[in-house]
Amino acid sequence: MAQRLQRNRRREDSDDDQGEEEKQQPPNQLELIEQQLNDPDAKLTKKEIQKLQKKHEKEKMKDAMKQQREAEQQRRLEQEHKEEEIENKRKFEEELKLEEERKKKEEEEKKEQEEYNKWKEMFAVEEAGTNEEEGEEYENKLQQFIEFIEIRKVVLFEDLAAEFSLSTKDIIDRIQRLMETGRISGITDDRGKFIHITQQEFDAVARYIKIKGRVSKSDLQTECNRLVRMQPRAEDRAKIQQEQKNLLEKVEKQFIKEEEVKA
Repeated sequence: MAQRLQRNRRREDSDDDQGEEEKQQPPNQLELIEQQLNDPDAKLTKKEIQKLQKKHEKEKMKDAMKQQREAEQQRRLEQEHKEEEIENKRKFEEELKLEEERKKKEEEEKKEQEEYNKWKEMFAVEEAGTNEEEGEEYENKLQQFIEFIEIRKVVLFEDLAAEFSLSTKDIIDRIQRLMETGRISGITDDRGKFIHITQQEFDAVARYIKIKGRVSKSDLQTECNRLVRMQPRAEDRAKIQQEQKNLLEKVEKQFIKEEEVKA
């Protein structure tokens, strides 16, 4: 508070000094000519008056040009000051944006690492290996999990639990995290099923609602059944059959091996 009063006092003293300087300044050439022309005691001839009038006009033009130059200089300084403020604001906002992007990237990397650790705990790695090998094992198993859902479109949680040797709760948690990270999309129902819905199918339903406006529940259900594929495609059915065949062959080989050991 004391510093502010001191600054104000200095500013007032400066203004007073400036006012005193203006009072002490001698009259300029234009003012001198005007004084001569307006002096009732001056005994000027007609020729002298004309000469002074011409000089007065000339000085008046010079004064006007000087004021114009000063005004232009003032405008230029104000424009430079304004541009400097804009540039400083732009730099500040750019630095702020870069800082936000850096923090966001760090948070995403941290989240990805935490996600990886969670998945790694869920998937039991049968053989110990390097971190790189474990990472590849994790990604392969995760991709198998995603493809298992995508090609079937509709899966029971208990079927997923049996397929990947996990509890139903772990399956639900895993699907939820995959949806949060955008690796898979769909909906769950209260009967223990997950329905895989592609982003294109979501967009198609959204476009229908946007075009129709108010839509009844029955109309929306009918349109969803038309727009959202609920059964595997022909090529996906072939993959499922091949998976079942490979699983059966694996079981048969294991059975034969056990019988040979017993014999």
